[in-house]
Formats: sequence, C-alpha cells, structure tokens
Amino acid sequence: MSTSKCPFCEIVADREFAVVVARGGHDMIIEPLNPVVPGHVIVIPHKHVTDATDDPAVTARTFQSAAWFTKNRGPKHFNLITSVGMLATQSIQHLHVHIVPRSQDDGLMLPWGDNARQSQEYRENAYEFYNGTGVIPQDHREG
Repeated sequence: MSTSKCPFCEIVADREFAVVVARGGHDMIIEPLNPVVPGHVIVIPHKHVTDATDDPAVTARTFQSAAWFTKNRGPKHFNLITSVGMLATQSIQHLHVHIVPRSQDDGLMLPWGDNARQSQEYRENAYEFYNGTGVIPQDHREG
C-alpha cells in the first residue's frame, strides 16, 4: 500500500481529521472511529510500517508509548491489541496498537475466550507450530 493512501499516514500528516489524545516524537494516540468502550484509543507510529513484524524497532517504540500512556494516563485494566494480517482482523495496513479499557461485565469477548477450540491439543501444538526451535536469536533478547 502506498503511504499516500494510508489513512493513518494521512492523519499523521494532518491531511485527515482525527481526535488526537496525545502526540509524541515517534507516534500519536488517537480515538478510533468506532470505539468499543469509552476510553478506547489507538497508538500509531509516525513512520509507515505495515504491521508489528515490518520493523521491530518501531513496534517496540509503539508498545513503549502505549505502556507509558496507560501507566501515566490510562485505565487500570486494559488490553493492548495489535493484529498482523487480514485474517487476524487487521483492517488498516499500518501498525497500530489498541488500548482497550476493561471493566467488570463490559461484555467484550476476545478470540481466545472460553470456547471449544481451546482444547488440550491446541495448547500442546505451539512448539511444533513454530518449528520446535525454542530459541530466540541473541540480538532479540532482553539484556
């Protein structure tokens, strides 16, 4: 996707309107068009990256901003959510992180909620799904 047609790039460039909650050097926090609960916001990096796997450094900064915002101004209980690809519900091909405040009985369901597909078989197959390496390259570890 060309960045000139990306709605989030248009917002970052002030060519499209959005309710801006906060703006920083690398990213901004906006209200989504259709918030699922009061206080739902989206963190978007200024740099166009397609998704969380496109540029890990930008992804890290974006999540760092989300963490800072929630610690200093956000809700006490929340979900930080990003999606990669259309099958995972990514509707805009620009990295974005949803901060979704949660409250008792808010009625929101997540795809990993209580459902029949979460059988023992599904839980045991992650190791094989990811080629059974169990190793993260040294340059991607903390410390």
